[in-house]
Amino acid sequence: TLFHRHARGLTLTHEGERLFETTHGFADRLESTVHEINEGQTTPRGPLTVTTTISFGSIWLAHRLPRFFQRYPQMRLHLLLSDEDLNLSSRQAEVGIRFHESVQADLIQRRLLPIQHNLYASKAYIARHGAPEAIEDLRNHPVIAYGANVPLPIQDVNWVLHALDPKQPLEPLLTINNIYGVKQAVLAGIGVAALPEYMARADLGLVHILPELKGPRFQTYLVYPIELKGSLRVLALRDFLLEEIAAGDGGGPA
Repeated sequence: TLFHRHARGLTLTHEGERLFETTHGFADRLESTVHEINEGQTTPRGPLTVTTTISFGSIWLAHRLPRFFQRYPQMRLHLLLSDEDLNLSSRQAEVGIRFHESVQADLIQRRLLPIQHNLYASKAYIARHGAPEAIEDLRNHPVIAYGANVPLPIQDVNWVLHALDPKQPLEPLLTINNIYGVKQAVLAGIGVAALPEYMARADLGLVHILPELKGPRFQTYLVYPIELKGSLRVLALRDFLLEEIAAGDGGGPA
């Protein structure tokens, strides 16, 4: 039995859930395989499913896609944005842009660009409260941090809380489990927060404060299953991203 029948409808049984998990995404994988066969080793075409974090995909990657589609008009991208890693081996996605190295032997990974984290405040906040002039001044400024107990694509994302004394971390005024929320809270003038450089550069309302306080630098990786190593679609995306990074510092939105 695959379903339980209720007055309000149907729900999956345990067997139904197993069948759904097995077949979920099969049509996309089949379409992808057909396009691999039909590529003919000439022009990249067809769909490619790419996963990365919400902020990186929405800001850094999305701003560069017009140039990608100009170069590869016969390709289609499906972006799956999540701060949790999707399973590439089971083809939940074909390509991932991750903020950590993969330990899976069946995945190929290629270094992309490093992401610098710095401390930021809004122009409005600085106008009202002034900017901290020394690291010790952080105790006198409200800090906004990333929420606890949520999937973190980057380890030590709340590094600023331990910048003064690891044994006596700063207590954040506000925690938010979404980096967009953190950025909006900073723009609203609530306090200061650590943000990735590419996100801060996309908004002129943010000011880099305490430049001597260097946050961690995280490496990004392009990751894909080894069976896709010859895919023209994957290679097209890989080469495009590497060219975009080489053409600039890689930190800004475009």
